[in-house]
Amino acid sequence: MRLSESQMIGIAGQYIACADLITKGIVAYPVSEGLPYDVIIDRKTVMFRVQVKTCQNPYIDPKTPKLGGCYSFGLRKGINRHKKVGSPALTSSNYFSDEVDIFALVALDIRQVGYVLRKEAKGYLKFRSDILKGTYFNDRILERQNKIHEMYKQGVSRKDIAKELGIATTSVDNHLTKKLSLRGTPYFSSIQRDSDWFWDINPFQE
Repeated sequence: MRLSESQMIGIAGQYIACADLITKGIVAYPVSEGLPYDVIIDRKTVMFRVQVKTCQNPYIDPKTPKLGGCYSFGLRKGINRHKKVGSPALTSSNYFSDEVDIFALVALDIRQVGYVLRKEAKGYLKFRSDILKGTYFNDRILERQNKIHEMYKQGVSRKDIAKELGIATTSVDNHLTKKLSLRGTPYFSSIQRDSDWFWDINPFQE
């Protein structure tokens, strides 16, 4: 049986997730096709169902180019996947509590896995690449802000700071007088877990 490229990517993600779990000391194994989950975690007295989502590499969305390259994961399941002419359009739905407990998110290019609980996950998640740290818009703004504060502490005037950095004096004033909100897309490392995270999951709390 020949598999499509997307199927091969999905299978690669499942085995990478299993390997990641096993190397953490977690008993995990893949399951048969046709189930709403891909991997089982066996925690002795309870089992967790894991749905694996795989992203090949960071993707730049043309609608939000300032975000830079991000790993993007859709956490919904497709319906009418094999659409025929005249049939309803492709729709999707959420995974329910009796189908999935954990999402394993695989960044295929770096062979790393992050994990989020189904009850805490939204329909679509994005994560910045740690390898690209420093190149994102918010990173550059934060670097500029730190440099402005450092120069100002050294006695450089606001006008000279603006001239050296090639920005307006009002921008320097904003950096010095306002606490800029630089919250942005989290990095992929923020969802990478150690073995304790899996043992701390309460299976009875929804």
